[in-house]
Amino acid sequence: MNEARSRQLDQVDKELIRTEKHQRQHAIALESRALETVLTRLEALRKEGGPADASRTLEGEPPMRVLIAYATHEGHTGEIARHLGDTLKGQGLEVTVHDVASGDLEPAPFDRVVLASPVHLGRHQRALVSFIKRHRRALELKETALLSVGGATSAAEHAQDPHRRKRYSRDAQHAVEDLFKTTGWKAGHVEYVAGALLYRRYNWLMRFVMKGIAKSEGLSTDTTKDHDYTNWAALDRFAAELVSEDPPSPS
Repeated sequence: MNEARSRQLDQVDKELIRTEKHQRQHAIALESRALETVLTRLEALRKEGGPADASRTLEGEPPMRVLIAYATHEGHTGEIARHLGDTLKGQGLEVTVHDVASGDLEPAPFDRVVLASPVHLGRHQRALVSFIKRHRRALELKETALLSVGGATSAAEHAQDPHRRKRYSRDAQHAVEDLFKTTGWKAGHVEYVAGALLYRRYNWLMRFVMKGIAKSEGLSTDTTKDHDYTNWAALDRFAAELVSEDPPSPS
């Protein structure tokens, strides 16, 4: 990587940190996802054979407690976390959806923990990294899953060339491996989730950089609108596995 490219990446990283507060405020505005959409997806999941009741109340046990702790830049990962939370609540679980940038929360009281973060420039968000480091010992005692949300996964799912698809998948895996190495923690299951290109939420610098990255990865460069690449049906299938008797198998 040449010096000019390195300076550009450093500038983008600083811009992400500086605008994080504003982006969190924007994420809050997204919390009112349409209930009708959630119910429609939940009904479709049940018709596909999802668990009829994951609350464990039939056995006289309290409902499973799930923590979904997420970090977000532009708000899309927060939207993913809230969608997952709504789906799990519909299955009878007791769910807490927590933005790690809004304050700390102890994971010890929960049965299962799902962590979610976007990947920018090959790195997961610092707020989530700090959360994992603070609570590594507690997380090691839990059934955990990581939702790694990124453009590399989006590119891998849309690439026509198998060699490019393999390269993008490898990039996504490297970001996760780097997170595990940095924190000393390893999730029991990793779910790679395609993200979004939110051109209308980026500032001019981010829009310019992301357009260049999107072009190199075969994604849309139309900056007049946002592009959602998340496979919501796959996310619902992950939710179904999470509420089953056994947690999702390691990947």
